[in-house]
Amino acid sequence: METASKVEVAIKKFRDNQKLIAGGSHEKKETAKIRMVNSPIKFVAKETVNITTDEKNDPMAEFDQFVLFKESEKAKEVLNAEIRRNISPIVSDGLDKSNEEGIVNNDNNKRGPEYFFPTPEEISNLQSPEEGMTFPTLDAAVRYVNVYAHVKGFAVIKGRNYKQRRITLVCNKNRHTTSRLVGPRQRRRSCIGRTNCQMNVSVKLVDTQWKIDSCELQHNHDMAPSPSLTKFFLSHRNMSSHDKMLSQLLQEIRVKPTKIMQVFRRMAGTSGNVNFGKRKLDNLKQGERKNKKNSDIQYTMKYIERLQLTKPGFCYKMDVDSEGSVRSLFWTDARSRLDYKLYGEIICFDTTYSTNKYNMPFASIIGINGHGRTIVYGWALLKDQTAETFGWLFESFLEVMEQKKPTLILTDQDQAMRNAILAIFPDAWHRFCLWHIQKCLKENCSTYMAEKEGMEDCIISLIMESLTTTEFETGWNEMLVTYSCADHDHLKRMWKDRKMFVHAYFRDIFCPFTRTTCRSESFNSNFKDYILRKDTIENFLKQYELFQENVLEIENDDRFQSTQKEPVMWCRQPIERHAAGVYTRGIYLQFVTKLMNSTAFGVTEVVKDQVYELRKLFYYEKAEYRRNLFTIFVDCEEMIVECECGKFQKDGILCCHVLRIFTQWDVV
Repeated sequence: METASKVEVAIKKFRDNQKLIAGGSHEKKETAKIRMVNSPIKFVAKETVNITTDEKNDPMAEFDQFVLFKESEKAKEVLNAEIRRNISPIVSDGLDKSNEEGIVNNDNNKRGPEYFFPTPEEISNLQSPEEGMTFPTLDAAVRYVNVYAHVKGFAVIKGRNYKQRRITLVCNKNRHTTSRLVGPRQRRRSCIGRTNCQMNVSVKLVDTQWKIDSCELQHNHDMAPSPSLTKFFLSHRNMSSHDKMLSQLLQEIRVKPTKIMQVFRRMAGTSGNVNFGKRKLDNLKQGERKNKKNSDIQYTMKYIERLQLTKPGFCYKMDVDSEGSVRSLFWTDARSRLDYKLYGEIICFDTTYSTNKYNMPFASIIGINGHGRTIVYGWALLKDQTAETFGWLFESFLEVMEQKKPTLILTDQDQAMRNAILAIFPDAWHRFCLWHIQKCLKENCSTYMAEKEGMEDCIISLIMESLTTTEFETGWNEMLVTYSCADHDHLKRMWKDRKMFVHAYFRDIFCPFTRTTCRSESFNSNFKDYILRKDTIENFLKQYELFQENVLEIENDDRFQSTQKEPVMWCRQPIERHAAGVYTRGIYLQFVTKLMNSTAFGVTEVVKDQVYELRKLFYYEKAEYRRNLFTIFVDCEEMIVECECGKFQKDGILCCHVLRIFTQWDVV
């Protein structure tokens, strides 16, 4: 073909110029660089794309296009890098001219090699296997025959093997097709039809090299029409050791196989150049798990020993049975123990997260730091969710934390957890999560409340809006009469447990920005990005280490924002400047929100210098209470200002109602 001859001439000239650059004189190097920049190889490759219909039936034609494009682009990238390192006026002029002609446009194509198997060099130098060919290793011989099969449209498999000295490679359609009848217990799958093809290549070990001693290349079946189809044969689904290593590293940090395939696609330029698929990545992970089967505890103990050496202060507690089997595991580190010393008045405890491969529930003990961020005091994998197991966990937690007990514990309504807390933390306030309260209300009363319009809103309003215990109890009794529901079993249970979840009963208990276990559930949701279902204990520990590093990085950023930067003030009130000086950045931002909301209220003096009423004049988003009227009590002698909402006692920052009074009085 005329086009094919042009291709060969262009490639020859291109490679001759490469040799001159590598070993010629300075003048020849400069001349060769200009010739390579203006090389017609790219135009010849484009011309090759427009091949005729008959030429498209040739499997080699597609590879010709592939090799020409990729080899020219790769070589030009290397050339331009060389020119940038040692540029001269002659080359600069030639480069500018070539850019005007549209030949070099490396800025829009800055990626590495776009192929894995086979390489362009293997394609360009490929010949049919012949008797007498020698190879340094068996792998080299097998690869050579594989490349040949890839190009021609078939696959080879290993056939007879005589004492590891003579290997026969045969067509994958060798032998006769077995029966395709599938019994009731057999797995249904497709298969490659065999035609008893006699194609074979036999390689023999002679001295230290492998030599082709017999060769039969004729087939009795049609070939795959394109290399893009041939690559799906198992023998062509090649994955190098570097690819495997990269895949394992990405899977260790919990990148999903689908995302990993996208990484390989970007590296290869197109999916067509990646000779393996998502299933191969899954099989790699399965192989790793199989290697560690029945030895997870040994791997875990080795990893714990390493953590104790590399992380001073790391400690763990393990609950084992009479046979030495691990039933539960709790661990924490020095940073978590220090955080608990500083902020351990309140903890959230939740076990709603999925379990590991041994069906051990994952539990986390959560708190809040001075920036309003969620932090972790301890981690645990538990045998079950009984009072005995929870008791062991809380005792282990106290032992590690030097017997310091929290003031308030927030959990769901689990009875076993409730019994364990009563036994280990008898003096702590135990509070139920409001989200779980509402969930149980809907599960047990949804049909009943659907028949009584407004009943659900009335109950939620009483729980969330009541400011005093008297207000709640009076409103509850009125609700029972209004909706005739005094005999409902679930409402009776809610009344019995009212002191566990109604805010009015916790009015003076410090519990900052927490009404539900959503912090714990949010943490668990984030932790899902690090671990997978049915993970090993060792992987839980590994991902804990990564997660803690991320938490520490976030906290360091918060400290930087609070200590090294000054916030932009929202208004010119002196109290805002004072708040910016005493609060961390996270708490200051919440304070500014309250200061903004204070402008929505108007003030009425009820008793001079003693009682004030604030009425909401404008509605704003995310208001804590839906009511419109609030009362503030003032003691001028003691210099005390108290709002009936009780936010300062609960969250530690002033509510928008008190801030409205302060801005009116110009409090500094």
